[in-house]
Amino acid sequence: MLSKKWAVACTVVAMSALAACGESGGTTAADPTGGASGASGETMKIGVFGPEQIPQGEDVRDGAMLAAKELNAAGKGPKVEIVFCDSEAKPATAIACITKFAQQDKVQAITGGFSSAETLAVLDTVKRAKIPYVSAGAASPDVTKGVDSAGPGKYIFRIGPVNSLSLAADMCVTVVTKLTKEGFSKFGILHEDAAFALPLVKFLNACLVNPSASSGGKIPITTGVTVVGTEKHTPQATDFSAQFKSFTDKGADFVIEVNSTQVGIQLGKQWATLKPGFALGGINVSGQSSTYFAVTKAVGELNGPAGIVRAPVSPKTIPFFDAFETEYKRDPLYNGVATYDGVYALHEAAERAGSMKADGLVTELEKTDRIGAQGVEKFNESHDVIYSPNDPKAGLSLLYFQYQADGSKKIVYPASLAEGNTYQKPPGVK
Repeated sequence: MLSKKWAVACTVVAMSALAACGESGGTTAADPTGGASGASGETMKIGVFGPEQIPQGEDVRDGAMLAAKELNAAGKGPKVEIVFCDSEAKPATAIACITKFAQQDKVQAITGGFSSAETLAVLDTVKRAKIPYVSAGAASPDVTKGVDSAGPGKYIFRIGPVNSLSLAADMCVTVVTKLTKEGFSKFGILHEDAAFALPLVKFLNACLVNPSASSGGKIPITTGVTVVGTEKHTPQATDFSAQFKSFTDKGADFVIEVNSTQVGIQLGKQWATLKPGFALGGINVSGQSSTYFAVTKAVGELNGPAGIVRAPVSPKTIPFFDAFETEYKRDPLYNGVATYDGVYALHEAAERAGSMKADGLVTELEKTDRIGAQGVEKFNESHDVIYSPNDPKAGLSLLYFQYQADGSKKIVYPASLAEGNTYQKPPGVK
């Protein structure tokens, strides 16, 4: 019997019109210049990893599979074979996935990943394997720290999400320029104790008090807000009443949440049930799911900076969203769209290079300037996707949606995508 991992891989192999899940030629750890030509009729093997047992991992897998299906149907350039490996949300297992990709599967490229913990853990293995890796889930700034076009880290790129410091800057500006106009003045921060969240929260704390000083003048705002306190919780937490009481006692009228795991479901549900008197909003990856509201009834929760909402962020956003929903009967999450775009970016790099050799792929990935489902995707000198809040033609910009009483998601920021919708205070919040 095929293992679960190989069964998934074979599903995509069938889409690629390949006969079996056997090994094929390609880039290897010993020969980073090896590989097929990248021409039509050749096959590009892309390793994809993520924790299959949770929605975030399912989206990594399914975003890649959808991209492969579309590319193979189009028939342009190399066929795409996705080899999926379940990382089990464990850094050690993620490392084993990369080793398998390099030594057994002989993939030409890698994408996917979810948590910063597992993504950071695999980077040294990626460098040794000399296989281009387009990260599509982790926000930690350390993913691309020290990367350049000449060093051993040149094989590492991030196509999404924007790094956590950029996420924090976007949240800071939104709080100071938008939420204060809604009457909020005292803010708390409630965050997951996770690798991606710690630098984000550190910067956010400083930025909310003095945006200009904390950003070295990049955010030209000198008047900040009051931060009444910061609380954290484990990714496995089930009760937030103590943190809620702390914020209520300190007079918080808005609590900024920072969560990437399933813990966000219980947090949103408890907030909606207890109605602690403060508004809630921020990064809640679980809150992007199509099933989230049915479980939580979190009317008025603000979600953002969000990775994907059915809105005309780019000409490809709504077609992707609808195709994903049709194929999988659910809304995509941020890393589903990032992995989808990652597969496309790798395929386009192979087409431009006329080869799937690792160094050629790196050179062409560095030239990436494409309109993806996320928006405009370009890489900076450290191979990080460019964040461009004021010019959507220069890089990725971010958006915020609010849950309505009927469970629908309405974009409220930026105004250019809000279609007249405005932020409304949640029930029980004065």
